[in-house]
Amino acid sequence: VLESLYREVKLARLISHPNVARIYDLGEWEGLEFISMEYIAGQSLAERLNTDGVLPMDFGVRVMRQLCEGLAAAHAAGVVHRDLKPANIMLQQGGRVVILDFGIAKWASGLHQTSDKSARPVGTPHYMAPEQFLSSTVDGRTDIYALGVVAFEMFTGSRPFKAVNPYTLAWKHAKTTPPDPLELRPDLPPRLAAVILRCLEKSPQDRFDTAQEIVSLLRFE
Repeated sequence: VLESLYREVKLARLISHPNVARIYDLGEWEGLEFISMEYIAGQSLAERLNTDGVLPMDFGVRVMRQLCEGLAAAHAAGVVHRDLKPANIMLQQGGRVVILDFGIAKWASGLHQTSDKSARPVGTPHYMAPEQFLSSTVDGRTDIYALGVVAFEMFTGSRPFKAVNPYTLAWKHAKTTPPDPLELRPDLPPRLAAVILRCLEKSPQDRFDTAQEIVSLLRFE
């Protein structure tokens, strides 16, 4: 646990962006180690989805754009989050969206040069890219896959893949074509549905290269 806390402090300090939570310090109190970070008044995206099921279209697009901005800043600093999910996303009162929890993030010398040599996959199975299950090379496009899962859930009220165990879930992420979001929410702008599906491509090479690329595609004026 202590190692994870040290990693989170070290990596989060590399990133300075409004859409990434600010980490202040690592401390100890009566034998318990803790992280001090900014207070964010609001609710997690997971809590919001549990209450509402889906997000209103305009609000969901604003959330997705801010997530892209935060991820772009992390990737520019050489950090891959590896556990982007609704529980790690805060919706602050006033409209700010904040990415939390860099406890299993990886540092890299470049956006496409992060290698995960851990003995077992790390992350949350429902949001993990195929390459994470294989413990192979991960990079910023791994987070883009997770962004696609989060966006799919925000706009349709359902995750693209479901399974009773992580092994079946891993197989679906690696081999099964995700459903078209338009089938679940016909009023979704086709361009937005196409962005989500491209984020969910099995091969990193077929996804967006950077989160910043997605921002310009999320303008529907």
